[in-house]
Amino acid sequence: MDNITSLVVVKDAEGRYLLVNNKSESVIGLKSEEIVGKTADEVYPPEIAEKIRELDRKVIDSGEIHANEEHLRLGDERIYFTTKVPLLDEEGRCWGICGLATDITQRKKAEEKLREDEDMVKTILNTSAEPMLLLDIDGTIIYLNETAALRFGKPVKELIGVNSLGLIAPELAQSRRNYHDIAIQYRMPVRFEETQAGIIFNTTVYPVFDGKGNVVRLSVWARDISNQKKAEEELREREEKYRALFESLQDAAFIADAETGMIHEANPQAEVLMGYTRDELVSMHQTELHPREEMERYLRMFQERSEKGSGIDLDCEIVRKDSTKVPVMISAHLLAIGGKPYLMGIFRDQSLYKKMTRKKENAGRLEEFNSLALESAREGNQIVVSLLDKIRAQLGSGKLKDGSWELLLEAETELLKMKEVNRKLLSRNGEEES
Repeated sequence: MDNITSLVVVKDAEGRYLLVNNKSESVIGLKSEEIVGKTADEVYPPEIAEKIRELDRKVIDSGEIHANEEHLRLGDERIYFTTKVPLLDEEGRCWGICGLATDITQRKKAEEKLREDEDMVKTILNTSAEPMLLLDIDGTIIYLNETAALRFGKPVKELIGVNSLGLIAPELAQSRRNYHDIAIQYRMPVRFEETQAGIIFNTTVYPVFDGKGNVVRLSVWARDISNQKKAEEELREREEKYRALFESLQDAAFIADAETGMIHEANPQAEVLMGYTRDELVSMHQTELHPREEMERYLRMFQERSEKGSGIDLDCEIVRKDSTKVPVMISAHLLAIGGKPYLMGIFRDQSLYKKMTRKKENAGRLEEFNSLALESAREGNQIVVSLLDKIRAQLGSGKLKDGSWELLLEAETELLKMKEVNRKLLSRNGEEES
């Protein structure tokens, strides 16, 4: 008896102690010989003695076993689970009591802490906008939060002890059972999507283990992802629309990482302009589109456009796969894709424009030449006419020396040729010969 960790006492019908063990001595704070023969009033403080006396009287009067929790303050407050057994003689009369008191203070504190923790967990779970259930391995509900109960349309208390698989459509129940079995068999979380009443859930089943590592519970968390799915679908539609617009551009278009300069995307017109396939283009750095000797210039231009957000550069060149240089105009715009900055460049082939510009410049120079030629023709025509008049006057004077006649006739012939040339020039310009 002295090796028992609980208090053990034996009393007579008058409440006098007949026997106490070592544990009783240590708790009461008195030696056995100081306790035996005395009553509770002589051993304990008045308030404790009164409680002990009342309970002893109930056991003696009823002749029945009584068990209850007692709070005793001997120095510090302790909680004991007390069992009192009546001792009966051969005629069934109670001549005494055997009492056994076990200190359960630590257990009660642990239980209280557990209750507090459970209350805190329940509070946290009930503040969640997502359904949560704790099930046994057969699917029976051990606990669920208020959100889950709301989904099922019943109060929490009515759902405790109900098999969760019976609360959903049969086809869903079968697939849910399969996921439960996988979580139990493979001892790992299982994640899946399912639709209930038009709501799309991302559901995860977690196995819960006991101290021996056995799966004894299943924790089920379901997150409503209907809005997320809708947003993803809208984003997919927008991406398809923007890609269609991007690929239908009549000009070459490139999208490059604004930080690294690596090409992220290229449209079909970019393939035509560059002579490279899309796969080849998206593995290139943006400076590789341009003449190598001007790499620094195009690198600086790219950085400036990334910082400013947009801009147009007129006098640019790209180098095709066949090494042909093509003049282009580049219009750049900064945009965000997935929160990351990219620079989109629209490259317009300026070859035809440049060709037309050169033609226009050549036409201007020809017009200027014609103007000068006409002016010369006018002046030359006046000189020729004046010379012819003088030659004819000499020929008609009869004062020419030998040989001079032939020279004048020859000069007249050449001047007439010049006059004819001037006439043609003037007539082409709509002017009459004077």
